[in-house]
Amino acid sequence: MKTLILQGSPRKGGNTDVVVKEMASRLREAGAKVSKIYLGRLEFSGCIECFACQNRTDRPNCGLDDDMQKVYKRMLAADMLIFATPVFCWGPTAQLKAVLDRCYAFCKFHEDGSYNSLLQGKRCALVTTAGGTKDDGADAVVDSYRRFGKFMGMRSAGELVCALLTSPDETANNARLMARARRFAERLVRPKKR
Repeated sequence: MKTLILQGSPRKGGNTDVVVKEMASRLREAGAKVSKIYLGRLEFSGCIECFACQNRTDRPNCGLDDDMQKVYKRMLAADMLIFATPVFCWGPTAQLKAVLDRCYAFCKFHEDGSYNSLLQGKRCALVTTAGGTKDDGADAVVDSYRRFGKFMGMRSAGELVCALLTSPDETANNARLMARARRFAERLVRPKKR
């Protein structure tokens, strides 16, 4: 299973990175091929609503020529997308939000008002970290993720909300949290049978 982690934290080595690193380790142990994109290291802007993406139905065709072009390719090649972000002002980071906005290019609209998504059926998951409680911004990130996934026709494998975090060192030494991260990763690789 090709898994792509879209790491939205602008701070490498922060709480989100610590949790994602633990998950990635478990995913690899279970046989997944894991790669990560640090969105904060890329050069791209938000969507400008030029609708150039609607000129092609077989690819994103975004009109902006920036690093998001590489992200599109890697997203399409992945079997699972993991969106990872700390809570910034009651939402995801600007870096991840810009990616989500640019994902509009995956939607192809038709004259009858219907649309299809190039991400249709792809599995996805969310990891969000917060210094506050799970109801103090992380809930808004989860809600946004669910709405995004539904609109894109993706299959959500769930959300891992890690609240009340302090420093990356304390996060890494939080045995209960690291165990939760490993269990969540395990569930992504081996989903429960219905």
